[in-house]
Amino acid sequence: MVTTENELQKTRSEQVELESREKVAQEANRLKFVHSFSFSFMEQLLTRRRTLIRTEFLTTMSHELRSPIAQIMGVMELVLADDTLAEDHRRLIGKAVGSGEVLLDLIGAVLVRALSYYADQELR
Repeated sequence: MVTTENELQKTRSEQVELESREKVAQEANRLKFVHSFSFSFMEQLLTRRRTLIRTEFLTTMSHELRSPIAQIMGVMELVLADDTLAEDHRRLIGKAVGSGEVLLDLIGAVLVRALSYYADQELR
């Protein structure tokens, strides 16, 4: 009878230990899932934040580069409108206006390329 009681006690202890191990394993699996979900969510947030920062930077750079050039070109076009301007001066200012237009086009192309590059990077 003592042996049977000891065996029952041992079986109960083994059962409790097995249940305890199962609970620990379940909790470990739950924590792994929560961690992987949280990590993925944080990666998404960081990607969105990087995108916003890049877009703001490119928008600011576009404005900061284009505005002074456009102002210079505006002044040159006003000078070109003067009928008393000598022909050689008119030709030189005309070249400057043309160069300004080329520069504005280049800035636009660089900014479009940068936006395209960053969009491609985020899709990967």
